[in-house]
Amino acid sequence: MSTKIVKLTPANVEALELMAPGHTSLVETTKTTATFVGLTAREALGVVARMQETAGERYGRRGGAYQSLHAVIRKLETAVRDADAEQSAATDPLVRLLTDTETVAEALGTSVENLDRDFPVTSPAYGAPIAPTTAVTAHVHPNTARKHAVKARMVAEQAAAGAEPFRTGRPGAGVSGRLLAASKTGQRRPRRGRR
Repeated sequence: MSTKIVKLTPANVEALELMAPGHTSLVETTKTTATFVGLTAREALGVVARMQETAGERYGRRGGAYQSLHAVIRKLETAVRDADAEQSAATDPLVRLLTDTETVAEALGTSVENLDRDFPVTSPAYGAPIAPTTAVTAHVHPNTARKHAVKARMVAEQAAAGAEPFRTGRPGAGVSGRLLAASKTGQRRPRRGRR
């Protein structure tokens, strides 16, 4: 098993090339990557930690190879965490149980072929509308309800008579609203007419 680290800076690669010959011959570097051949992420982390200690003793801990190797160590620590999470997910009994369709079908008392039909997946796909399970009632003030009822009745009457639909607000309210908004923000006045 090999461990590969990507997106390294030239200073990181230079520090690895400087320190690796004294510790291991299993590091292959390119311009922005380093591959630890035959080492797991945890083993590579130990090797680079020893390289960093040696760099600190030889060249000091204020910069140079010591600091450049610290970035490599952070990347390897991330790789170790990812590997541990992957391993724990693979060995988790609940994950194993849920991925084993035969065991799930047997526990639910159906066959594998009828599992989807008898027990459909109830979680909606991303973006799918969710049907409400209970009716939601909201309190509306009686005056507001009366205004909406009057407006709805007027629209229905005008639609039945074939007239233009009822419009709320005064004519030209949009232009004056834009002028007011522009004057408050200090912007240029919009053109009044549409050309």
